[in-house]
Amino acid sequence: MAKLLHIKDRFRSLSEPAKATIAFAVCMFLQKGISVLTTPIFTRIMPTDQYGYYAVFTSWLEIVSVFATFKIGGSIYMRALIKFEDRRDELTSSTIGLGSLLVCVCSIVYYIFRRELNSIMGLSTGVVGVMLALCWIELAYDLWASQQRCDYKFFGYAILTVFISVLKPTVGTIAVLSVDSMKAEARIYSQAIVEFICYIWIVVIFLYKNHHVVNLRFWRYSLALNTPLVPHYLSRIVLGQCDRVMINYMIGVTEAGIYSLGHSLAWLLTLVTNSILSTLNPWMFRCIKRKDFDRLNTICLRLLAMVACVGWVMILSAPEIVSVFAPDEYHMSIWVIPPLCMSVYFTFLYSLFAVFEYYYEKTRYMMAVSVLGGVLNIVLNYYFIRWFGMIAAGYTTMFCYIVFAIIHCCCMKLILREEKIENMVFSVKQICLISILFVIIGFITMLLYGNSILRYVCVLVMAVFAWLRRSEICNVFRTSLDGDKNDCD
Repeated sequence: MAKLLHIKDRFRSLSEPAKATIAFAVCMFLQKGISVLTTPIFTRIMPTDQYGYYAVFTSWLEIVSVFATFKIGGSIYMRALIKFEDRRDELTSSTIGLGSLLVCVCSIVYYIFRRELNSIMGLSTGVVGVMLALCWIELAYDLWASQQRCDYKFFGYAILTVFISVLKPTVGTIAVLSVDSMKAEARIYSQAIVEFICYIWIVVIFLYKNHHVVNLRFWRYSLALNTPLVPHYLSRIVLGQCDRVMINYMIGVTEAGIYSLGHSLAWLLTLVTNSILSTLNPWMFRCIKRKDFDRLNTICLRLLAMVACVGWVMILSAPEIVSVFAPDEYHMSIWVIPPLCMSVYFTFLYSLFAVFEYYYEKTRYMMAVSVLGGVLNIVLNYYFIRWFGMIAAGYTTMFCYIVFAIIHCCCMKLILREEKIENMVFSVKQICLISILFVIIGFITMLLYGNSILRYVCVLVMAVFAWLRRSEICNVFRTSLDGDKNDCD
């Protein structure tokens, strides 16, 4: 009890940004953790074809949401919250109005070509209708969540996120068990009902604060900056999905399944990077606004090193992680986890550079780089998977994200030059040092996969070092986001 009180006091002593980062990270871990833990439940209560139908639905939901909403509740909206800080309510209500219009247009187009699109997607008209409704209500949630992150208001966000994370699988399980057939539809419809009940109040509150849903200035601003990002979002989906599709087509479904497991496990690292970025982005926007580049460089280097350390721990623990999540038939997936963990690291790195593209509203750079990366990944996969097998897909992905990071760094330099900012902001030499060390140590660690004792010794040494240096490590995190939330306004 005394220990819990001590932790509570330590948490209260942190700055609001630091508290928010911890809260958002915990929420994301719980959200993903509950999703992972409930997967075996649904695979057992749903027939294989029904579970596959639901998986197809979630994949198409990710793609359709790009066309239905242009992702207008993402980074551009967060940038606008700072740019139009005195008109937030009007900005948000008009964004909901624009999102509603986009979803309606997408729905009309779908209805006209529903037979052809249903055939392509392999889904029914009712299910696609629910998908479009989810795009709309989830946009409202994204807008609200962006405001909470921007203002470091983590309590309400944490309560709602944890509540939804528990309620959706619970109601989904009850719905699936309640029907004899169409179990996938039962899960889809139950998810939609839960989200509408839990999120509709967001729309009501936003419109109550400002009922003007049409503001052509904000609409033009949002469309001008988000439209070029549509190819970027689609390219990200291609980078995330095409590896498995091409392995399935070129080698076989078994190898695709093995690679898919390694990909899913390695991408758990994004829980760390996304939770950091969700709080870091508005803070970075404020620092860029104030031109507080020295502090920005110091903090981002610390966080980059932290991501590298977490990535190395995942690489080191890959054999044990795979053995926990899958039987021996999936053992080969341990060899794709290291390059994919490195891919997540370079994704985090290029995201730091890309913040300047969002802030200075140069989203066309983002579009060009993403399309280039998507095409490059497909071409490299076509040859290297054929020559070296499924493991090559992990390395082509890593190479593409390294190219992403380099090009986005160049774009950042170009933007700074255009804005007549002489400060380079980030220390490129230190970033290169951290990145090169992470890659080298990661590859050396792979040589220890055949010697569990040595790896356990490494884990023990790392744990002892972290314990002995716990105060310094906590201080690094605390000072990384310390200060009042307005200190960079």
